[in-house]
Amino acid sequence: MPLRVTIVADGSSDQALKAIVEWLLEQHLPIEEAFEVVVADLRQVPRPPSQPKERLRQSWQLFPGDVLFVHRDAEKEPLVVRQQQIDEWVATSFIAPPDYVKVIPVRMTEAWLLTDEAAIREAAGNPNGTMPLHLPASSRLEALPDPKEVLLAALRIATGNTVRRRRSFNERQAVHLVADFTRDNGFQALRVLESFRMLETEVNHFIQQHYYYPIKT
Repeated sequence: MPLRVTIVADGSSDQALKAIVEWLLEQHLPIEEAFEVVVADLRQVPRPPSQPKERLRQSWQLFPGDVLFVHRDAEKEPLVVRQQQIDEWVATSFIAPPDYVKVIPVRMTEAWLLTDEAAIREAAGNPNGTMPLHLPASSRLEALPDPKEVLLAALRIATGNTVRRRRSFNERQAVHLVADFTRDNGFQALRVLESFRMLETEVNHFIQQHYYYPIKT
């Protein structure tokens, strides 16, 4: 049976986390191990919960799996504060807490989608475009005040100047496509970021604990 992964994300735009989690599992699971990753979508629930603990409980009830990935942007809080917050949510939300991994981008998920210029051009529907996208260096991603706007601005530039492309441009879909195309090329550029290294370390330790394989480096 494949490893079943459930992601509880902050918002609908964080569906992009699915590609990142899948890439990490591909890097660290043994090649013969299959997996399935689902982002818990509570929008169809009659009264979608707004409180984090209730969202965790309902997500796990409706989308049960083997491990829970809990996403929360750090925003202006130190990483350690968000780590403690997620630990408290999980510990107090379940009688028997599931295995879980903390996913904490410093600003927002979009910061993790700014490393691959080719993926952004592909997602914008203009892979051969040459307009400069002015992407920040990977080491600066955690310092950006609004990574989402930086990503959207790059996507708009990447579409080119044709009216057809501008009219057909769907921002939300484009963000998801950036994640998918970056997955094809790899998210290894994010390893310069403390927040991403922490996520990868947690994934590694979960795999070692449950599959008894040495941690990959």
